[in-house]
Amino acid sequence: MEEKDNLDIDEEMTKSLQRLVEEETNVAKASVGNNLEQNNTAYDKFGDTTEIGIDLGATRFIDTDSINAKVVMTVNNDNTNNIISNNSANGNNIANNNSTNGNSINTNRENNNKKNNNSNKHNDNHTTGLSKRNKIIIALVGGAVAAILIIGIIVAVVVHNNKKNSYHYNYEMGMTLYKENNYVDAIKHLEVAFDSTEGKKNLDMMYTLSEAYKNTGNADKAIEILETALAYNKLNDKTLSSLLRLCYDNKKGDKINKIIEEYKDSKIKNILSEYIVAVPTTSENPGDFSEAIELMLLAQDDCAIYYTVDGSTPTNNSIRFTDSIKIEKDTVTVKAIAVNEIGVKSEVGEFKFTIDLKAPEAPVLDIEDTNVELGTKIKIKNLLEGDKAYYTIDGTTPSTYSLPYNDGIELEEGRYVLSVIVISKHNLSSTVTRKNITVKDKTEYTYNEALNFLKKRMQELNIIGSNGKFSVGGETADFVYQTKKEISGIQMYYIRLDKKGISGSKVEGYYGVGVSNGQCYKVTDSEGLLSAVVY
Repeated sequence: MEEKDNLDIDEEMTKSLQRLVEEETNVAKASVGNNLEQNNTAYDKFGDTTEIGIDLGATRFIDTDSINAKVVMTVNNDNTNNIISNNSANGNNIANNNSTNGNSINTNRENNNKKNNNSNKHNDNHTTGLSKRNKIIIALVGGAVAAILIIGIIVAVVVHNNKKNSYHYNYEMGMTLYKENNYVDAIKHLEVAFDSTEGKKNLDMMYTLSEAYKNTGNADKAIEILETALAYNKLNDKTLSSLLRLCYDNKKGDKINKIIEEYKDSKIKNILSEYIVAVPTTSENPGDFSEAIELMLLAQDDCAIYYTVDGSTPTNNSIRFTDSIKIEKDTVTVKAIAVNEIGVKSEVGEFKFTIDLKAPEAPVLDIEDTNVELGTKIKIKNLLEGDKAYYTIDGTTPSTYSLPYNDGIELEEGRYVLSVIVISKHNLSSTVTRKNITVKDKTEYTYNEALNFLKKRMQELNIIGSNGKFSVGGETADFVYQTKKEISGIQMYYIRLDKKGISGSKVEGYYGVGVSNGQCYKVTDSEGLLSAVVY
């Protein structure tokens, strides 16, 4: 027989016992009342004026001194044995009949009532000789037996109710109902078992109760039960896994954050991997930079990124990353977290960047000689994108208030002290480049002018001295004109330089001087092909 069938029978038994208690109580009351009323007259014959009243089992004391003890004992024993015997038999019949169908109780009671009425009539006619006192005692004994029967019934009901409230009974009933997919009734029994001391230790039962709540749509209660189970056994991986899944499916991101924090260093931390959000990354590796950078923060799909640059720990209320972060100077520590769609947060990512900005290099001009042909644009060869240049032509130090450089400097005919600086995009300044410049209209230098340009350049380079001799060796420098021709696309005077000494002359090298620009060049001969570089 199934447990739920036993439950139905138990409930029917309880109802039958309750009806029996009520009926037996009414019978006892009627019996006592009839006996008392019928015997009042007979009792008066004894001439005893002591008042004896029976009200639902309440009895006043009897004056036993005026009663013959032997008669009382004899009558009492005889009648009591009969009453007890009859009542015992009747009680057994009642119990047996009740367990079958409960219908014979009413029939027996009707028969008993008829017998009692006949007996009362017989007593009225034939037992007037009995003392009123003995009749009262008989009634009292009958009430006592009925009371004992009632007490037994009550005890049975209490025992039955205790069984219904027991841990084992409710645990077995709840587990059986759960297997039958009767989750609502299963919860009723499992909750009773859960409230007991044993219930707080039964992980399987708590897991089943949580599943029952989940299947009835009560996710909050299911989560609460699993949290209780983990409080009892923190390292139960089955319970932890179920709790995480339940929280995720019901978008309980805050609870998952707390669980991850609590279990991230535990023996079962591998269960967390499915729910952990990856730490954000950066487009630039942390480190030292000589230029300002624009930093991008990256996270897994569907995650928002929150960050700080003041050293504080980021939260959902920090700056949300939407565009690049510009880091221009000094040392900046970026801290960031990623948060998924249900509110689960990553660990804090910390990225340190040091920007050590360098001043720009001094500007390099694209002219080698001091003589510049009128209309020439003087340009800065090493100007970087984003940097700006400023210049003066009177020898003063330039600043951002000076003449701005725009794709070259073009000067009128004359002599100038050209001074140039570069200001970087980070507002750092280079050192100043200065150069004496003579701007002339386009003309053709004579050979002697060109030769003087070459000698002056060699003196500047300390190749020869002002005395016309080589600085090293002391030989005489002898310049020999070769021809005027175009070399490397420039019309120039082609000149040979000899070292003339006591032992004779030796060719030191070949040079050229631009006919139009007066620029000096070093000329080389490679298998008859001449080429020139600025000297």
